[in-house]
Amino acid sequence: MTDLNEYLEETIDKIGGFGPFQWILVLLIFGSKITDNWSTLMMTFGGAVPNWRCNLTTLYGLEYKAYNISEVCVLTASNISVKCNNRLFDPEMSTVVSEWDLVCERSWIPSTITSLQMGGVIAGGFVSGQMADTIGRKLTYVSALSALLVFNTAAAFSTSWQMFAALRFFIGMGCGFVSSVNFTFVLEFTTRESRSMLRFLPCREVFGILYACLCWWLHDWRYIQIGTATLVVPFLLLIIWFVPESFRWLVTHWKIQKAYHVIKRLAKINNKKPPEYEKFHAEVIQVEDLVSEGKKYSILDIIDNPRLLKFTLLLMVAWFSCGYGAYGIFFGVGQLAGNIYINLILLNVVGFVQVTGWYFANCIGRKWTTSMFFVIGGCSGIVVGILQTLDIKDKAAFVTVFALISKSCVTTGWMSLMLLTAELYPTVVRNIGSGIHNATGGIGTMVAPMVIFASEKIPGLLYMVFAVLMFLSAFFVIFLPETNNQALEDTIDVDSNNSVSKKIKSVFIKPERKGYGSLN
Repeated sequence: MTDLNEYLEETIDKIGGFGPFQWILVLLIFGSKITDNWSTLMMTFGGAVPNWRCNLTTLYGLEYKAYNISEVCVLTASNISVKCNNRLFDPEMSTVVSEWDLVCERSWIPSTITSLQMGGVIAGGFVSGQMADTIGRKLTYVSALSALLVFNTAAAFSTSWQMFAALRFFIGMGCGFVSSVNFTFVLEFTTRESRSMLRFLPCREVFGILYACLCWWLHDWRYIQIGTATLVVPFLLLIIWFVPESFRWLVTHWKIQKAYHVIKRLAKINNKKPPEYEKFHAEVIQVEDLVSEGKKYSILDIIDNPRLLKFTLLLMVAWFSCGYGAYGIFFGVGQLAGNIYINLILLNVVGFVQVTGWYFANCIGRKWTTSMFFVIGGCSGIVVGILQTLDIKDKAAFVTVFALISKSCVTTGWMSLMLLTAELYPTVVRNIGSGIHNATGGIGTMVAPMVIFASEKIPGLLYMVFAVLMFLSAFFVIFLPETNNQALEDTIDVDSNNSVSKKIKSVFIKPERKGYGSLN
């Protein structure tokens, strides 16, 4: 009996490998991630504090005295304290901070809005994983893009920060959906040789640079929201029209005829001959796990499998660390010296270092590439943390340089981790696993703004925590198996005698002793 995993890999090779269809697919699915990227990064600009001055007018006798003081919440003079209630913001930069006066005693609100958005990412990650493995990759992905279109448009017309914050939560959910499904959707159509190349494409960095340029051009948060929403429309329409459902998902859900039609369409676009339906059907139905047509997989199937449970727990630590590190550095861009737009561009430019991860992932493997970049990023993070506590010449320049190194390393390590994660889980629970870890990464991004806020009072805190998490993750990743040049698994190898639930029952529920009568 042919192994299903190898058979489907061979089928992709025979119908064109990485052909014209796959290139169009990558262009549409990866291209559509620009809306997810811009939605996630919105608060790097939207939550930034423009230059402002306090405009105080005080009455002394019959004479008014006007004061125009830079960024002072309370003016104290001659034992008299006057609270600033009239602030003038720099008109060259319109953010939610200047829109709703979110400074001084309301300065906690922007970081809270960001955390709410990341809360949405967490919720979206958990829900989308189960949804994509239940109803399919395409319908889940189309729903996510539609949600980003609707909620980004609504957010542009927010009338209060409370309304804006609520909408950011739902935008975060949409981002969680897109992030969970995006790569696995493409992965299931491509050859094993092309996976590392696809994962290390610097799409996120290109989109981030374009976002920084957009902010520099428009410098108005409402227009940026509208631009982000509008950009999703062409991708959404083209994906609905061109992109089919994952044939691997169709096979593992007993939709064999539909899966064959998808393969036939791929072969036609790639100008190759499809396999005979009878042979394809005969190979697929040999797999015992597919016989249970009504089987619905859930997170419980991961928890009950010792091997998958081990992978999940180790990966969760690394994903949390990456979410915290990557977005902590990004959202903390305001703590770096220099122009905010240039810093945003630089933080994305250094991300092009991740292209080197393509070489290392194929050369030394996924897990060692991930661990290596985590260690380098942790070391540079310690340097930034120490520098921020010192008062030395050219401190700002050194902090910026080592912060950029930290950002490039955590980004590259995260890309390798994403590839490793997608390849570790079988098709029937791949998106559930992806959803779990995107949600875990979301928890890290949710914690990051709070630490950024605290690091304003405790210099170096953001980067010291980052360094510790990087070292811890580098250690845990070592205990994962290598997936380089391995076929994607499609089904779960079930060993009922080794399941977690059975082991737990054996501890707490003792078997009845038979063959003995009552003592009475």
